[in-house]
Amino acid sequence: MNHWISVIIAGIRTVADRSSGYSIAFISMDSLGFDHTREQKELSDWLTHEWERHLPERPLPNIVPFTIRVPEQPNMYDCALYMIHYIDRFVRKHEQILKALKERDTAALNDPEIWRPDLAKDARKTLYVQATRHAHISGNADTYD
Repeated sequence: MNHWISVIIAGIRTVADRSSGYSIAFISMDSLGFDHTREQKELSDWLTHEWERHLPERPLPNIVPFTIRVPEQPNMYDCALYMIHYIDRFVRKHEQILKALKERDTAALNDPEIWRPDLAKDARKTLYVQATRHAHISGNADTYD
């Protein structure tokens, strides 16, 4: 089965600019709710390797995996649309989400206003409209009509 998930790496700039005592977070979101412990471990190993290769003079930061339980999609084929939607919501609400993760406040992370699953169900239609608008602006309108 092919499936899309999102992993956001948070804190990398802060860690790279400081000497120690900071963390990097791997934040996983999966609209089907699968476990991604293995992928988080692979990312952690990759980041450790790259850190030691490019920043050997700096101490390795603490790498913390998080899994955010986002509302699940209602079918087995809209994962890409839901992931795009949840990344958009993360960008819009990142301060609230990162604060809730830091405080381990699962109630705040489950706030429907953060994830707006009611909007995700219309993601296919929304992306089509955006692509059509872009095509009209760029002069390629016949591509989507």
